[in-house]
Amino acid sequence: MSITGDFIRILAHPHETRQQTLTFLAGLIEDGIGKMAVGPKFYAVKAAYKCGLITALPREVFQDERHGWNKMGLLSRLLPISFDYTPETARAVMLSICQEEYHQYKPTHVDFPAGQCDITLPPELSRQLVPYSERLAKSEAADRYGYRNQKQLQRLLKASCIERGNNVVDEEDLHRVIRLSRFLNLKFTKV
Repeated sequence: MSITGDFIRILAHPHETRQQTLTFLAGLIEDGIGKMAVGPKFYAVKAAYKCGLITALPREVFQDERHGWNKMGLLSRLLPISFDYTPETARAVMLSICQEEYHQYKPTHVDFPAGQCDITLPPELSRQLVPYSERLAKSEAADRYGYRNQKQLQRLLKASCIERGNNVVDEEDLHRVIRLSRFLNLKFTKV
């Protein structure tokens, strides 16, 4: 998993460097890395390691970049999550800032498993996500048929299962992903 808090830094590089980085990310997400050359040394692993990407972008930057990312195949490898604030939420955030409550926040600790996890995903639960994958495919997302979206939603099910300390996906995981699905679009749903 790669977490990049400010994707704009990547986009600020010169065009060629930025394109190489984006192409690398697209390959890392879809195919993983099995071999890598670093200087004069060459490294190979037994199985290719895939990676997800969690990042944030302002709406305007995304709007400017999305057509190019769609052409290079990056958009279809991403699961878009968007939201916007209601006026009430925006006021609550501003009040929190004025009261400097952000000084009280503690980092969230996440325990990632040390190795490979074998998670069982019952097919009947996967099938219940098909309407959500199809809805994403019909939206502005770049996955025309929803195949990659379905795989991504299934990964979310498995991640939920791991986060709960289980090894079999169940209805609770399905309901968590379905609740999240209201934000799986480019419509900036209000919170």
